Amino acid sequence: MLTEHRRVDQATAPSLREFAERTRFRADTALALISDSEFMEGQAAIETAASHELTVRNYSDESIGKILGGNMIRVLRRVLR
Repeated sequence: MLTEHRRVDQATAPSLREFAERTRFRADTALALISDSEFMEGQAAIETAASHELTVRNYSDESIGKILGGNMIRVLRRVLR
């Protein structure tokens, strides 16, 4: 579970495509430094934290499942390719 909150600076780009390319480069660089098991542990931690936060915000189990099971994971996988 996340125990620390940090400010995340907003990033801007002229287009979504350019932003995705920049993000992919940063992700590839950072991910090259960790093992597959560390990546999977991190992904599981993100899912757990997101699920907890959505529960606190009174999202239904069905909505949480859709967000975590589909949209968020699909976007993360696409950006991190």
